[in-house]
Amino acid sequence: MVLVIAGMVLGCSALSEKIISKELIFERAVVNIEIEEDYVHITGEFFLKNYSDESSFIIGYPLHIDEYMAPPSSVEVFLDNNKINYKKVDQGDIIFKVDIGKFERKIVKIDSYQKLNRKDEFKVTYITRSIKTWRKPLKNEKFIIKIPKEYTVKEISFPVREIKEQNEFLIYYIDMDNLYPDIDLVLYLEIKDSKRGENVWIE
Repeated sequence: MVLVIAGMVLGCSALSEKIISKELIFERAVVNIEIEEDYVHITGEFFLKNYSDESSFIIGYPLHIDEYMAPPSSVEVFLDNNKINYKKVDQGDIIFKVDIGKFERKIVKIDSYQKLNRKDEFKVTYITRSIKTWRKPLKNEKFIIKIPKEYTVKEISFPVREIKEQNEFLIYYIDMDNLYPDIDLVLYLEIKDSKRGENVWIE
């Protein structure tokens, strides 16, 4: 079992139990996903509050890897805008330490690039399903997804609140409260020349 909060993972069940009992809380998250030619650029901001007497936590973050998404070529981690070190524990997983006082709030920002293996049809996945190992819903998570118009969006696995046009991009906005998902966020894309239409669930 792993502990995941808005895409953040702790690498073993014993550590998961320890964090839960200490009451380090992820209150909300904002995730930007941008398709840039042959890469996907993901920036996540995770808002933490510490309700315990502990002041140091080991936290991890997984990046999805499959036939469409290569292992990350670049990852940076920031704590309140200060760059911090991390350790790779698997192809797409990292761990890092967060120092945070009792009743203090801090923001962890994780910035990553992954090369895309673009085919006629392909998908981009962001891990959300493992939020359930936190044993409580995430209060709020926002996704801002920027996709070049050269792609057709066949489907997005979460409901889209709004779509806006910005130059050569379409921006998809997803805003969910009490997130406790059984699925990951998955973008199903294809090269627009195939013109097979669009199947996006709009609230």
